[in-house]
Amino acid sequence: MRDDKSLIETERVKIYQREANTTVLRFLIPSEIEGNPMDKFVCVFKFTLPGGTKYCIQPTKSEELYNGFIDYQMPLTSDLTEEYGAIRGNLTFLAVVDGEEGEEQKALAMHSGDVCIKIHKKTDIFAGDPKLEALDQRILKLEDMIAKVTGASETYDDEKADDIEFIDGEIWLMSHGEKIGSPIPYDSLESEVQDTIKESLDGSTIDGDAEDMTVD
Repeated sequence: MRDDKSLIETERVKIYQREANTTVLRFLIPSEIEGNPMDKFVCVFKFTLPGGTKYCIQPTKSEELYNGFIDYQMPLTSDLTEEYGAIRGNLTFLAVVDGEEGEEQKALAMHSGDVCIKIHKKTDIFAGDPKLEALDQRILKLEDMIAKVTGASETYDDEKADDIEFIDGEIWLMSHGEKIGSPIPYDSLESEVQDTIKESLDGSTIDGDAEDMTVD
């Protein structure tokens, strides 16, 4: 938005009917307009969809400035792209400020120039088939399940034991060089188990003062 409150388009993206959350509207607002610090205002986007439905949404303000501008963002959801045509509206900025000495607080309202967002008609050979719309949803759910299973598998692989070490008279399970679980005191093992461990260590002597050893 310019200092005169007119809006200009700086980056054009083609938006198609029924797209969801793939495009984010960004409104870059000067930090001050007509002597008013704009960070004190609440920004509201009021608009009308092609079918006549009216909306009033408060875009999210980014914590940091973008090249000196206040950065407001709003994703275009499927509700807003359901119909093709033009979305028309403008930005309204609202604030309550203290009046001069002896005066009550007063409300300020500031309006931008018009916003026009064109939604292009979706050309789909499967359009109108509700079964295929449902299939899209099932594919998304399946992809989500695969991602969760893959994540769980990677977590298991990171935590599973891949080695055994004898440290200060105790036997530890190891995973990627880190101790996991609780140690087993060597002296608490039955003699047959102790003999097996000795054989695994090629006959090395094990006692509480021995140096760290690894059983492969």
